[in-house]
Amino acid sequence: MLPIPKWAQKYLKFRECPYCEQPTTLRGVTGLGVREQKDEETGTVSYVLTIEYVCCACEKKSVFLGQPEDGANHLDIVESILEALIRNESSQKSLPGKGNSSKISKKEVDDLLKVLNNAKSFDEVLKYIGANREPLEQDDEEANNPDQ
Repeated sequence: MLPIPKWAQKYLKFRECPYCEQPTTLRGVTGLGVREQKDEETGTVSYVLTIEYVCCACEKKSVFLGQPEDGANHLDIVESILEALIRNESSQKSLPGKGNSSKISKKEVDDLLKVLNNAKSFDEVLKYIGANREPLEQDDEEANNPDQ
């Protein structure tokens, strides 16, 4: 999901996928851009936000347009996209546990592999990881059919 400027989120809020008619979500946003739009009658040029969207239900791609209310130019739209991206990037960095660093050390992995390779029984492995061997309960079907 790409972050969308707050002012542009309303362009997806009450929309539906044109293919399967499922409501749109912010998760489906895959691209943002700016498009020039020319009024054929007056010849005036304005700029709109383009939102590339992939439906989470049917996985088909669509493009939605968002017209800034204040008649913003293309630089204003690009600036708001960049601000949303920067804000998202900053919030991702500040979240705990978002890194790829493992909480298990290499030594712990090596020790476990050694135990797995050298264990003479499954009970030894269970004891090493701190688990007790408890018999599994049979459901009614297994109890009535011992061949399985």
